[in-house]
Amino acid sequence: MKYLIVLFPCQLLLLNAEYIFDHPCPNRPVMQNFNINKIAGKWYSVMQYEDAYTSSFFCDYTNYYVIDNSSVKVTFCELHNKAYSCLTGIISIMNPTRSILEGSALYAFIDNPKKIIDEFKYLSVDYDDYAVVYNCKNIDGNKSVQNVWVVSRTPNLSDNGKSKVDVILDEHFDRSKIKSVEQNPDICDEQNFSK
Repeated sequence: MKYLIVLFPCQLLLLNAEYIFDHPCPNRPVMQNFNINKIAGKWYSVMQYEDAYTSSFFCDYTNYYVIDNSSVKVTFCELHNKAYSCLTGIISIMNPTRSILEGSALYAFIDNPKKIIDEFKYLSVDYDDYAVVYNCKNIDGNKSVQNVWVVSRTPNLSDNGKSKVDVILDEHFDRSKIKSVEQNPDICDEQNFSK
């Protein structure tokens, strides 16, 4: 099943955590039987591809709220320059009658003048623990632009989640380009900063 995900400009920051590779997008398996209702709740960003832009952002998290069987409200927040900024969007199912629910999603950044639409893939999700999300776009010269994010229900991955995520990252990604996202409670406590 594919989802239309409507988010806002702050989510574009995620697109900057990307790398250009000297090969087309690889065929990576997406999660089967993806359940949109089970992603409800808070998810912390714990790992992602790093670049100079994203290195100044910390404490990223996303809240998902079920609206109905085909829609989820999304609020993405991140800490930058000692202040949290949060933006909200909607996830809507594009093909609700499909029998096999795949972890593929179309994200539409409608509040951006460029009207960016991208496909993101959930490679693995343990709804109580972690998710690995991936994006790839083929570009000129037989190259590709790739992104990967690891999110967790807690600010740090559980030992079980870390071992499963490590297998996925080792098999499919260049680990030297992946960095941890700062989730230190002394730094990330929202009561210490303005929103």
